[in-house]
Amino acid sequence: GTDDEWIEIYNADDENVDISNWTINNSTSGFNGIFTFPEGTTIEIGEYLTIAIGSDGDGTFNNDNPFTPDFNNLEGNVANSNVATTLDTSNLRNSTSTFTFKNTIDEIVDIVDYNDDDGFSTDGNGDTFEIIDANADNSTTSNNWQVSGIDGGSPKGAGSGPSVWIGAVSNDWTTSGNWRSPIGVPSTTSDVVIEDDLSNYPTISNSITVNTILIKSGATFIANSNFTGTVTYERNLSTTNWYMVSSPVSGEDMTSMKANNDFALGTGGGRIGFAPYNSNSESWDYYTNSSTDALIDGKAYTTKLSEAGNISFSGTLNTDNSGIDITLSTEGSRFNALGNPYTSYINSTTFLNSESSISDTQNLWLWNQALGANGAYEVLDATDGFVIAPAQGFFVKANVSGGTFNFDESNQSHNNSDTFQKTSSNPVIKLWVDNEDGLRNYSRIKYSENATKSFDVSIDGELYEGQGTSFAIYSHLLENNNGKNYQVQSLPNQDFEKMVVPIGIIAEGNKEVTFSSEITNLPTGLKVFIEDREQNTITRIDEENSNYTVFLDEDLDGVGRFYLHTTSAALSTDDVILEGINIYATNKNTLRVSGVNSSDASIKIFNILGKKVLENSFTSRGVADINLPNLTTGVYIVQLATEKGKATKKIILE
Repeated sequence: GTDDEWIEIYNADDENVDISNWTINNSTSGFNGIFTFPEGTTIEIGEYLTIAIGSDGDGTFNNDNPFTPDFNNLEGNVANSNVATTLDTSNLRNSTSTFTFKNTIDEIVDIVDYNDDDGFSTDGNGDTFEIIDANADNSTTSNNWQVSGIDGGSPKGAGSGPSVWIGAVSNDWTTSGNWRSPIGVPSTTSDVVIEDDLSNYPTISNSITVNTILIKSGATFIANSNFTGTVTYERNLSTTNWYMVSSPVSGEDMTSMKANNDFALGTGGGRIGFAPYNSNSESWDYYTNSSTDALIDGKAYTTKLSEAGNISFSGTLNTDNSGIDITLSTEGSRFNALGNPYTSYINSTTFLNSESSISDTQNLWLWNQALGANGAYEVLDATDGFVIAPAQGFFVKANVSGGTFNFDESNQSHNNSDTFQKTSSNPVIKLWVDNEDGLRNYSRIKYSENATKSFDVSIDGELYEGQGTSFAIYSHLLENNNGKNYQVQSLPNQDFEKMVVPIGIIAEGNKEVTFSSEITNLPTGLKVFIEDREQNTITRIDEENSNYTVFLDEDLDGVGRFYLHTTSAALSTDDVILEGINIYATNKNTLRVSGVNSSDASIKIFNILGKKVLENSFTSRGVADINLPNLTTGVYIVQLATEKGKATKKIILE
């Protein structure tokens, strides 16, 4: 423009450098050709040198922030002064130019291009350009350069750009080595950026004030004291599938969310891809283009972006010592959508073991959009050993009496990997099922010293069956089955060959499904088989690239057809006969028999005194329900007979 023009060089090296006779060349003659540094010029560690290029002739440089240049490349200098007096402020081209800094053997030390295409307000008659990171590539101003926040620039200063956390030393906010040079530790008016994929993330113990702070996806920030400043947290959603998210900041509302994010649009009513969960109707209540609702701290929402990328939340940090309290709903099936309210990780094992308001199952359910073509819910228990990332949403199930769930502020941590951590070393079989439409889901069988064949609190996890689950795989308990479907079942870490697990799937008919497995820490020599009693086949599925594919000629939702076997020997259908048969009362008037494929089955029931109270014949293709007479509460013996053999089970009517 019409004010003084100058450039600056900075020594970001770790030693002083003698730059005598080094040159700066302007390839477009805006710098009057070549400037040569005089003999005896040394630029010290962290030192800035300014070079005058153009002046408005008033005798000082940069009137808004007066300074005296170190060197001058102008004619008409005042004697014994480095202040130019010539009325020439056009030496820096307003369109494009290249500056090349060379040493005495003609090696390029640094080079910078600027041009009209950069699209900044520095263009032409605009503001001063400054480097963001002196240690990064600055060869073109389209990258790693920004507009100075100070009118006239900040010669011989760190600049006015954001303070960028790089965590090179520790978690300490006040340590200068944790901040990218040359800006350094932020002031009360600074804009702050916390980069991702670092070794250390910041924790503050004393009150801190800044202007703004941007936390990149995967990065974390913990405030153990008051923090003042607007916080923006980005969470990368790498697909346009659905995700469960929560706001990691307080004070966000839908007006801001719509302004800062591009959500997918619904087919009618102005609905957008962002919705809270309604426990009463057990459904998502989608917001619209006119919604202004405030987001609730600790609540989860389902979201779908119009394009893959970052979803952004802005507000203030949650720093209350008592944490965040959420009143759980007992409506419907008692599922509640909760989410991490902090810009840090939280340990789910801690609250699963301590929050009395959660159902006795002590599980949480995550929406995993990577499962198959459309995603699916997966259950995690208290022994999985994982952490919940910032902005992650999930389901918990309230106790019958409800209560309050607390996100304790002390349950925060940094984490080097932006994922759920699974640290269990126990044997695990993850049984996968896929269909031809790309749908995918899994069930886990875990083996533990503390597990039983019946229901175990905190280590058995029910399948999430809200919102009309259409494709899933699960198991039933080996003993005292309660008719529930389990995505995670824990069994004793012994006698593997004696335990046959009933497997159920929810799937549409007239499609192929494929079973496969992932095996972790299973005892050496133990093999895994899937049995199909309707097809009378047993297939090994633990070997590399092994699986079992079958065409379903009807819809399935139940157990009795498929069974999981673990054995060290080869297995055939002649070996299993009636193993894995499950007989239990679904209520006082109905007896359910699963695992029988027979056109000529019969059943006899005896009371504890040996008196026969029921005899019946039936046909079954996996599961059969038999009506019971009006029997008194107590223990009964059931005898089952088929063309393949006989089995005896004990049941309790309550």
